[in-house]
Amino acid sequence: MRHKALVFRCSIVGLALGASAFASTLSMSDAVVTQPALVPTQRDLQQEAVSLGLSPQNLCVIGLNADQTSDLIATAIESIEENWSTLKFSRSSILSYSTEVAVLKQAVRGGTATQEDHDGLLSAQSSLDTAKASLENTVSLMQTDINQHLSLEQSTNLARLVANAGLPVPVKYHILDKTSVEWVHFRKAYAQCQTNENPSSEASGIVQAADSQYEVNLAQVHLDTYLDAVSEAFENAFDAE
Repeated sequence: MRHKALVFRCSIVGLALGASAFASTLSMSDAVVTQPALVPTQRDLQQEAVSLGLSPQNLCVIGLNADQTSDLIATAIESIEENWSTLKFSRSSILSYSTEVAVLKQAVRGGTATQEDHDGLLSAQSSLDTAKASLENTVSLMQTDINQHLSLEQSTNLARLVANAGLPVPVKYHILDKTSVEWVHFRKAYAQCQTNENPSSEASGIVQAADSQYEVNLAQVHLDTYLDAVSEAFENAFDAE
């Protein structure tokens, strides 16, 4: 793991440098500040990798074996380490400015806000938007690093798995491309089939249609074939750090 100072772009308007010559208002687009590097722990690295969609289950679903998993996780670790200071700074800023915006909005809604509060709300909202954009850009850069080691089909499927990550259905179904309305119907149908001994014919039909999809069957084959080896490779990649 590298210990070095990372150069990252400030995402918060109003951050003042110590030297008086640089004590003007800064933004993401007009200043670069050198800060001591923050070093992610092994747990940080794992959590960040999973947030990028690189869980063992997802890697199996897109068809990676153990060796490919080791190579991909090594790339992900390098990218996370390079961007860690920016990630931490952006997320901390988002939390801080989200709180400030919430407090000022409450004052505005309650009719107790001063002109200074109104001006402060505009400034805090702008800074919050900038911090969010900085975080999104950093995550996009890391995803680009990861996708360089994947085929177009694999990267497309990984993006779909990330988008569907919160759905309360087995991961093999996350590979499906459905609209939000279709997912609502599928979730209800799947839940009914899991909890009811005699689900409706409509619910059964929806789940059976999904089970007949090539992508779902292939995902299940990959999980059955590679999951143990991929999970071991995943853990070993972080132990090597």
